Amino acid sequence: KVGINMLLTPVFTPALDTEIGHERTTNQLVDVTVTNGEYSFGFEKLDRWIGLCRKHGIHELEICHLFTQWGAAAAPKVMATVDGEYKRIFGWDTDSTGPEYSEFMRAFASGLLAHLQALGIDTIWLSPVYKSPDADNGYDIADYKAIQPAFGTMEDFDELLRQAKARGIGIVMDLVINHTSDEHEWFQKALAGDEKYRQYYIIEKGKNGKIPNNWGNFFAECPWAKFGDREDEYYLHLFSKKQPDLNWHNPAVLEEVKDIMRFWLEKGVVGFRCDVINILYKNSLEDGRKQLALTGKEHYLSTPGCHQILHTLRKEVLDEFNAFAVGETVFVTLAQAGDLCNEDREEL
Repeated sequence: KVGINMLLTPVFTPALDTEIGHERTTNQLVDVTVTNGEYSFGFEKLDRWIGLCRKHGIHELEICHLFTQWGAAAAPKVMATVDGEYKRIFGWDTDSTGPEYSEFMRAFASGLLAHLQALGIDTIWLSPVYKSPDADNGYDIADYKAIQPAFGTMEDFDELLRQAKARGIGIVMDLVINHTSDEHEWFQKALAGDEKYRQYYIIEKGKNGKIPNNWGNFFAECPWAKFGDREDEYYLHLFSKKQPDLNWHNPAVLEEVKDIMRFWLEKGVVGFRCDVINILYKNSLEDGRKQLALTGKEHYLSTPGCHQILHTLRKEVLDEFNAFAVGETVFVTLAQAGDLCNEDREEL
């Protein structure tokens, strides 16, 4: 299988790096031309990249950001020749939420899919396309069953699925279930005092006037933030404070995620890329051994509880649809990686 990373971050070999040179910083592989409102696309750069990667033995590249990073807060710009004038049409300082953007995405999907099919590509992984305030490029999800307006509508997504399937191309969704956005309905209900949804998150009282423990954070921030206007309550966020961690000790969270997965699988996606999947289950909230980075990680990295969650999702959801899951993992040894994808364990 061959994939393409539109932001060009595959693992480079020295030979490939030398041959590509300055082009490795390119963030637009498809030339866009708009004439009288009609879009056309040039794929010469894209073809060159695929050819070079194949030449140097790189046959499986990530496909993240294929569509989704265009329009996100940290997205690269999209330049186009519009009626003979070269200018920016989407990017940091342009409006990416209107119908023009959706029109572009539909045209792009149609034109690109046909070209990818001709290249023999059979799978596309979309980084998050869900509704999100984009505090972390879509990895802060506010609604797991809605499409970010900047990327179009659910009807646009369904059309993408239809066109991809007709070309023998599968669509893989990004599954982000360690945390949600703080703008998700669950967290907002928790803030409003709904005890059911409070239990969806890891909310703790401080200790002796301080935060609940001495853990670190993947963004080098304090991992605890004040929970609303509560004087001495905090919620855990191993990433941004806009991304409160889910409480996987609560069986209701597992049921919610199973429902989300079934929603997309019933639409026809072929599987999931699972974000930071080996840190879901926190064994304990005790203080951690002090380390230069991520103090406390021994309490949540590749825990038995995490393995059980993955096994449950495999047996009760993925196998039902003959779907697959691939995991992004952090700080794993070869042995731990083997456990996660060992066929006999039935996890990833």
